[in-house]
Amino acid sequence: VMRTRVITVPRNQAAEKKLDFDEAEPSELIEWTVSEEEYSLIEKYGLFDVINETADVIIDDFESELVRGIPTLTKVLNVLKEKRKRKKYQNLEVLHSLIKLFEEAIARATGVYFFF
Repeated sequence: VMRTRVITVPRNQAAEKKLDFDEAEPSELIEWTVSEEEYSLIEKYGLFDVINETADVIIDDFESELVRGIPTLTKVLNVLKEKRKRKKYQNLEVLHSLIKLFEEAIARATGVYFFF
């Protein structure tokens, strides 16, 4: 059974408000639909654990979760960037994708939403 897992960053605060009511248009969101393979890699490399620990959230397979607030987003971004410096993470595309989404959320003053 293929599950749909999406990580979303609203493009602005108006879109974020709409997202809270499930009324945001696709054009108002930056979305990454995570494949089974990508999800497995994120799990294998412990990236959800890192985000959970750093942001004090619980991202797991049957939960929706969000990381919001510039200080928290920045803290997670910094930890992910530290990981990227380590050899085993350097070519890990899923890590680069996560970093991009956290950078977007910070630049747009919104959040990173995990819909699993």
